[in-house]
Parts: sequence; structure tokens; C-alpha cells
Amino acid sequence: MVATACSGRDETEPAAAPADVPRDAVLGIVYQSDEAVLRRFGRTSLTPGPGRVKLGDSGGAWSFSPDETKVALAGAAPLEIRIVDVRALRLDGVVALPRDLVSPPAQPAVIAVAWPAARRILALVEWGAWDHAVVVVDPVELRIVSQGTIDGTLVGQAPTHDGLALLLAPVGRIGPTKLLVLDGDGHAESIPLPAIDAGLETVAAERAVVRRRFPGLAVDPTGRRALVVPATGDVAEVDLVAGQAASHALREPVSLLRRLRDWLEPTVQAKASAGTERQAAWVGDHLVAVSGQDHSLVNGQDDEQTVPAGLAVIDVQDWEMRTLDERASEFLFSAGTLLAYGIRGNSATQEISGMGLTAYDLGGRERFHLFGDKPIYYVQTAGPFAYVWLDGASPVAVDLRSGSVVSRLDRYRGDDLPALVVP
Repeated sequence: MVATACSGRDETEPAAAPADVPRDAVLGIVYQSDEAVLRRFGRTSLTPGPGRVKLGDSGGAWSFSPDETKVALAGAAPLEIRIVDVRALRLDGVVALPRDLVSPPAQPAVIAVAWPAARRILALVEWGAWDHAVVVVDPVELRIVSQGTIDGTLVGQAPTHDGLALLLAPVGRIGPTKLLVLDGDGHAESIPLPAIDAGLETVAAERAVVRRRFPGLAVDPTGRRALVVPATGDVAEVDLVAGQAASHALREPVSLLRRLRDWLEPTVQAKASAGTERQAAWVGDHLVAVSGQDHSLVNGQDDEQTVPAGLAVIDVQDWEMRTLDERASEFLFSAGTLLAYGIRGNSATQEISGMGLTAYDLGGRERFHLFGDKPIYYVQTAGPFAYVWLDGASPVAVDLRSGSVVSRLDRYRGDDLPALVVP
């Protein structure tokens, strides 16, 4: 048997009774003595609360059940899905995943989890460089339902209403993509996207130089359609129900400032490009936010320069794209607020610049700006709060409603913030 029930007596320390769980608490994963531990934390101070569940190394990916009463967590060794009762903070069961997917010395890890139905969990397993499989688990009977390997290079993934959507490129090169849509039983439908090129290829093996092209993938809240957004060119709109794709050209109002910048600065496409990366997320009924980075090789292709792609919002009603912040390379969306941050860097000069943290509403209006031009590498959100890691200083908690710093998280200065586990 690959699945085992577990009482949790050796893995769990009792937490508060369910009726006593504070409303201002948030779940998070911390590493203690080389082991991941799930704990409850105060929402503003991230002060650890009572009770904990040991996870081994199973803390890298998670997904909540449809009713949000349980959470499935997984990661590296031991390769397994751990199911935790959220209110009681109690380990309810463990499902060991099959090891025969790979052969030594490859070390597999779960990089994504989806829980689309009460009795179906999908685990996306990765090993080696770009090898993947999907394992379907029944969390009630604690058993493996199905498993299968994935053909292609994974360049993007997102949960859907019914399972997972995987954006796949050709192996070992940049070329036309396809969207593989998996339902809760692991059944797959492949939708070709010939107008979208993506992938990873080696251009200078002796120096381990690679070129990458990763589009952004976003699935709407209903799970009925997806948007694939490359760095340049048309976007692909995919009807996940009908299994059909259509291309759309984006219209973007170009400001005088943008025209001057394009005239003064060579575009990334004119350089010896090391590639592009985009992230995308549905942030409203008809709005998709997009950001990312463009990488180019400099100094005889021995060093890399990273340039922000900016934060933009695409309106899928009229296919107009508005750039909100040209300095951003990362974004998060929480409590109706878009948070823009990021860095610009050059490995040759060791120069790194930032933009602080800027918040926008969905209309594109700037709500507040914090931390000047400091580089910000890491931000997490939980409801109306953001937790910002400031290089060389204590992390801080920001109230997104007021735009103010509500606490300085001195206990985490020089240490890792908990990885917050939120729906």
C-alpha cells in the first residue's frame, strides 16, 4: 500500500480548541531543526501561537479543500501528501506518493498541489531538470487514484476549477506551446497554442548559458478560461470548456514618456537576450495583471543584466493594456489591492536598485508608496495585510487598507519569515 492513515499523535502538538481559534490568526510554515512545521501566527505580528504539525520537508506546496476546512501540504522528502485539519491544527492523514516515477539519483519534489473536489487532490511532481508527473489522490480513502508523466518542458502552471492547467514547451528548445488541462481524475486535454513560443535552450554549454522564454499563465476565478501572455506579440485566450484558443492583439496607449524612453534606451529585443519571464494573474472579473523580468547578457555574455518588465493590466473586454508602473518586476494581489515591487540588477557591476512598494487599485490609481527606492525581494499577503522583507532590516507588516506599517517583525530580523499558508 502506498497510502497510510495516520492518527498524528507523533506529528502533532495540540492547539487551541476549534471554538477558540482566533479570527486574526494565519497559518504559516517555519523550519525548525531542518524540519518544516505548520503553526498558527498572529496576523499583524506573526507571533507564533500554540500547537504545531510536523511536516518533514512537505512544506513547499499546498492547497485548501473546497470548503477550506482542511489543507493538503507537500514538498520534498518524504514524498507524500499530508492532510491537516485547519481549525484543530491536527494531522488527519498521510498519502505516500509513488517513488517509481523516477530512478536514482533524481530527487523528486511536489511543486504544486490542487484540491478541486472533496475527494480529489492533484500533486505535480518534478525531478531532475524538467521532468514532471501528476499524481491524483483520494484524501478520504488516502489512496492513489492515478498517475502519469508529462511530456514537454513545463513553463507555467495554474489551478483551475476542475484541476490543473500546465503550459508546456518543446523539450530542449524554444518553440510552439500547448496547454494541458487536467481534471480531478487526471484526464488530460491538450490545446495547441502555435502562436505562443516558449521554452528553455542552451546557447553556450561551456559557460552554462541558457536562453529562456516563459510566458505568464492566468486562469479566471470561474475556471472557464485562461490567458497566456508572452513578453511580446499577441496573447492567447483559451476556452477551457470548449478546448479552443484564440489570439488577441493588445492595444496600449503610449505616453510621451514611454516614447522618449524607447528612443533613448535600446529595447531588450535588440540585445543578446538571455530571455524573458512573465507572471500573470486574474485580478477582477475582466482584468489580468502581468509583470516580470527581461534578462540580457553583457560583457561578452559572461554577466547578466535584469530589467523590470513593468506592471500592466489587461482588460479582456476590449484587449487594452495599461501600464501602471514601469519599474515593477513582481506583483501580488490581495484585498482588492495590486502591490508592485521589484529590482533592476547587473551581475558585472553588482549594482541593484529597487522601487520600494507601491499599491494600486484596479482602476490604476496609486493608493500609497512605501520604502522609497529600496530593493524588495520578497512579499507575502494574507487578507488585508502584506509582509515585506527589507534587505538588511527587520521585515514589516503593512495594513493594505491604510497603507501604514502596523508592526516591525523584529523576531525575524536575519531569519526567515514563515511561509504563509492562505487560501
